[in-house]
Amino acid sequence: MYNGIERLHALQTMLIESPHLRPYFYSNEQPPDDRTEEGIQLLLVAEMLGDILDYGLMTVDFMPPVQEYEGWRNYANFLYDHSPILRRIAFEHPEWWVRLIRHWQETGRFGQIVDKQNAGGEEESVIPGSSLAT
Repeated sequence: MYNGIERLHALQTMLIESPHLRPYFYSNEQPPDDRTEEGIQLLLVAEMLGDILDYGLMTVDFMPPVQEYEGWRNYANFLYDHSPILRRIAFEHPEWWVRLIRHWQETGRFGQIVDKQNAGGEEESVIPGSSLAT
């Protein structure tokens, strides 16, 4: 458990050094183009965060004394709800974070399709955090 927190704190230290990235994880900020320097940096941080969340959830599963601890689960849910870039990567590569994806499925988040207006004002169904329309 401690190792997971240590990893999370290291990532948060990166966000202290690059505070312009924080809204992409905590405030539903839409990510920039992946081909920009900021877009690439954001993708790498999102991948690291997915690794950390997956590790934290696995740790809770395998350590009976902390199985009832909800902190990792709640944090994973918060980030799903507030980070379009993390959702997008998860939808594009669900095999990367099997435990994290399973958790989001169990909570009814992953795979959920919502209706929203596109740029032309028309309604379309989309997978949250992804560029995939149905």
